[in-house]
Amino acid sequence: MRGRLIIVGLACLGAFASMSCHREEECFSPEQNLDLAGQPGAVGCPCSSEDRGQCVSGVALVCSEGRWESVVDGPCFPGPGERCGEGFCSQYGYCDELAPDGPTCLSKRQPGETCSDTTECQTGECTEGICS
Repeated sequence: MRGRLIIVGLACLGAFASMSCHREEECFSPEQNLDLAGQPGAVGCPCSSEDRGQCVSGVALVCSEGRWESVVDGPCFPGPGERCGEGFCSQYGYCDELAPDGPTCLSKRQPGETCSDTTECQTGECTEGICS
């Protein structure tokens, strides 16, 4: 196309008067440059509000204000209702790998409630399908 200047691989933040730019390949996301996450001055790649938090190789990332952000635990130790972080949930939940929206943390079950595995029970004991 004539007359159009196309710039590929740059993302700019800030107002027109004081714009800060960086190359997209220097940003971090669940798919690239995880070693940058948590480093001072590191910039997350663009993300969408539909992107769920993820735990990749022990690095917890959430989408915040349109960019990936590294957090202390979040998706690596999610609570009930959040997506399981590599099969792990906080101490208050267990991972339902078969949930309709993908692996999701659910609250641990009380004694007397039905279970299929010891990880589902607060007591850590599932006997004959009942948390004990």
